[in-house]
Amino acid sequence: SHGYVIVSSPCYGQFSPEVSKDVQGAETQLRDMAFLMNKCTDYSFIDLNNIIAAGYSWGGTTATLLACYNSNIEGVISFDGALGFEEYYGTGSSFSAFNANNLIVPYLWFMPASEKRTTRLFDFIKYGDLSMIRINGIRHSDFSSDRIIKKKLISPTKETENGYLSDVYVSLCESVLDFSENIFSAESGICLAIEEGSNEFIKRNAEIIVKRKQPLPPTENEFLGIIRERGTREAVRIFSEIRDADSTACFFSETVLTGFAYEYGPERAQELIDLMQMNIKVYPLSVESMLWLVQAYMALDRYDEAWKHLGKIRLLEPENEKALKLSEMLRSIVEK
Repeated sequence: SHGYVIVSSPCYGQFSPEVSKDVQGAETQLRDMAFLMNKCTDYSFIDLNNIIAAGYSWGGTTATLLACYNSNIEGVISFDGALGFEEYYGTGSSFSAFNANNLIVPYLWFMPASEKRTTRLFDFIKYGDLSMIRINGIRHSDFSSDRIIKKKLISPTKETENGYLSDVYVSLCESVLDFSENIFSAESGICLAIEEGSNEFIKRNAEIIVKRKQPLPPTENEFLGIIRERGTREAVRIFSEIRDADSTACFFSETVLTGFAYEYGPERAQELIDLMQMNIKVYPLSVESMLWLVQAYMALDRYDEAWKHLGKIRLLEPENEKALKLSEMLRSIVEK
């Protein structure tokens, strides 16, 4: 024994013997899994801080959603989960908690190499290590528990399909153990453990694709704390690191940085420029940010940059009153 406790729920629908492949079906399974997690609190020998959610097919979808909702989940194992199917991905992504910022745990994803799957989940996962194992010679149904029992218990030989599947199932278990032990022992390099593991069968008969996690963006309040406590230079460094890894990362609202303009006087004009430049990278049409940039550049006598941003404002809002007044002020300064 490795000391693991396995808790499983039957795949029943809310009003039918089988779970429906829709939002209602996912919600039903999520409630069942949440009930089981709560039931685990009755047993002192279960470590509630070390839980991995796993599921096959539709269960892979709900295991992923459970990790998005529950911070106690330390990892996800998907046995050809339905989020890999284009027709079901939209159902999972419709849940409010289905957000890359919520799925930040290691993710192990098995699938058949010969069957087409969407890469949308692969692209979606950013802030948790992802290991995808595409296994040759198997089908989606081969991951089901009844299929495993049938194929494993009929004394397969190496020369038959059943013998090959028997090796697949043993290798799946070994990979799951490698993955789980790395998580529970707080080891780093989970992707590396799968990619360079000792499982020779997987190396010969599967393609292993790994995607290492990106830095997790701070929340808006955390980022404001960085600006106030560690300064704009450190804020710019963190912002640049995150945006270099993910050009779509957005972790503050458009108006939150412009609020600093009312706090910073002319003596902090360069800091304001740093903040407004960050804001414009995320919100390139932010006229308010450009107006503050103009004033900050004027405070530093950097008139060329001020004119440049006034030109951008005129293209977006030709009749902007603040921009027209700033143009007049800047023209009078330059003419002197």
